[in-house]
Amino acid sequence: MTLNRNRPRRIPFIKLQSLGNHFILIDARSRPISVSKAAIVHLCAHRFGIGGDQLIVLESSEHAAASMRIYNVDGFEAEACGNAARCVADYLMLSLGTDSVNLDTKGGLIRGARRSDGAVRVDLRSPEFLPQQSTIAQIAWGPFSRGVGVFVGNPHVIFFSDCLGLTDLCEWAPSIQADACFPASVNVTLAKILGPNHLSIATFERSVGLTKACGTGALASVFASAKTVSAEQAFDLKQPTRVDMPGGAVEVQQLEERLYSLTGPVATAFRGELPWTSDRIL
Repeated sequence: MTLNRNRPRRIPFIKLQSLGNHFILIDARSRPISVSKAAIVHLCAHRFGIGGDQLIVLESSEHAAASMRIYNVDGFEAEACGNAARCVADYLMLSLGTDSVNLDTKGGLIRGARRSDGAVRVDLRSPEFLPQQSTIAQIAWGPFSRGVGVFVGNPHVIFFSDCLGLTDLCEWAPSIQADACFPASVNVTLAKILGPNHLSIATFERSVGLTKACGTGALASVFASAKTVSAEQAFDLKQPTRVDMPGGAVEVQQLEERLYSLTGPVATAFRGELPWTSDRIL
């Protein structure tokens, strides 16, 4: 039998999701690969590729089980993604047969762990207000005003409202993201306080649009609510805060002054293979 040496090799991928926030994972620790922006756009396309909110590529790391690189649907690299970190932590824990793992990211080391109920937790550095927060607070984008700019490895702006909805978010988020106040664009979140340590959010992400869930958006919203709402509504950050999103709920809790946890479910959707040649995805 004659082998066709020009036939592209195959590289495995895994489709992971958390609360509908879905990711394409390629484990390239044993053999590095190059992925072009065009390939990322195609892979993440819902009707023409695999479909996903982001492409995650794992690389080898001297300090952790793996290094995680995150690419948005437009092909550009992202700084952070809380739900992706939880999905990757779960994948690595299953691969290594452990209940905890360290993950290397652009923002530093992240520790992941599995709870007894199967939920996966990652520990993330404390959010911070964006340097331009005083300016953000004075700008009104249509009905969106008194925004709270928060950095959680990536930039977010949070708006608290009891009357605005998803239609308003989808209408105004692109204008907010294009504002000169956010030179690297921004993830726009609409939040509503439902009760003590309980809120609901919806996030319009950079390059993605409206998502089913956003882990860093949940963390940024809890931080913003605790720092900006009235004393009667203020959250106790030391206790778990439930954050409801269109795809489901996560828990956010302050562990230390500079450390927060993000906990929620993860799942593997399916596995497959991609054609590749010369260490490059076709």
